[in-house]
Amino acid sequence: MGRFDIGKFSYKHKVKKIDGEDIEALYQLCLTNPMYYEYCDAMLTKEDLQDDLFRLPPGKALKDKYHVGFWDKDVLVAVLDLIDGFPDCHTAYLGFFMVDGRLSGKGRGSDIMKDLFTYLALEKVGKIRLGHSEENPQAAGFWKKQGFTSIGKADHEYGKMIICEKTF
Repeated sequence: MGRFDIGKFSYKHKVKKIDGEDIEALYQLCLTNPMYYEYCDAMLTKEDLQDDLFRLPPGKALKDKYHVGFWDKDVLVAVLDLIDGFPDCHTAYLGFFMVDGRLSGKGRGSDIMKDLFTYLALEKVGKIRLGHSEENPQAAGFWKKQGFTSIGKADHEYGKMIICEKTF
């Protein structure tokens, strides 16, 4: 078990670890964001979503991974994959974040991020890092609005990525 209390990732949503039983709900949520997969030039499959539950960066263990869903009653409204201590011990890496596309532009993602940032700062995480597709203007705008700044670019299997950070 890792150091974070996922129940404190959001004050407005029930937060629970995504597991195999949630793949259908996760798949349905991801279907509401077809542009994401177009920018990544990737196909959405349930098998890939299942594999993501165990995908880790080098040197990390499953105890460092928080692949969680944000639920409004019994409806999955958002998902995130956070790695504690990557790429260094003072940083959390946000590998994936998606809000149900039908809720896009209504502040749900910003609310979740605000709660998450507050919690991570209390846990003495110094910064959070992520990468988004260079070709995705919606992602660039969202993360800039959340206070992230670009620190570079990287090649990825999904194309050119903009690497961004936010310091607490």
